Amino acid sequence: KAIFPNSTIVLIDIGKVLLFQAYYCQRAHPDGTHRSVLEEGSYKLERCDFVYCPAEFLERISGFLFDVAVNIASMQEMTNESLTEYFYFLRRHMEDDGLFYCCNREHKILAGGEVLEFVRYPWHPDDVHLVDDICPWYKYYLAFVTQPNGPRLLGLRVPLVSYFDGPTRHRLTRLSKEQ
Repeated sequence: KAIFPNSTIVLIDIGKVLLFQAYYCQRAHPDGTHRSVLEEGSYKLERCDFVYCPAEFLERISGFLFDVAVNIASMQEMTNESLTEYFYFLRRHMEDDGLFYCCNREHKILAGGEVLEFVRYPWHPDDVHLVDDICPWYKYYLAFVTQPNGPRLLGLRVPLVSYFDGPTRHRLTRLSKEQ
């Protein structure tokens, strides 16, 4: 927001998580205009600095065309059906030269047993991948319990920092408008 002051930042997430995002964005940008799609009012969301949208209310931001969309470590938590819906939404609401950055685990099994694979997300053959590789920066997570697999420094296991149980892939893509 500091680099592109005239931009509108739209944050989409599960409601409970979105509450924390809204809190910290408001702390970081106290003079900005912050709105939730759940608020009543006659304001134009496109004129806001920050718009907060619970995932189940995507239709309330259908007036936006996005220049950039970013997803880090949340598509790997969705069902394949939800993934298809999000890709469909993005394809309809991206500017023609818009970019989608996706950074998620290559393979994950959800609690219910559903298998998610990054390469099987609803990518289209006409999508143009500008970057497609193992992510060099998203390798660790913080937890109160130190797992056996994690980074070492001078031969000692770094406490509270662990590796994910598989590689993370990232892709910077121009999504095609094809469904």
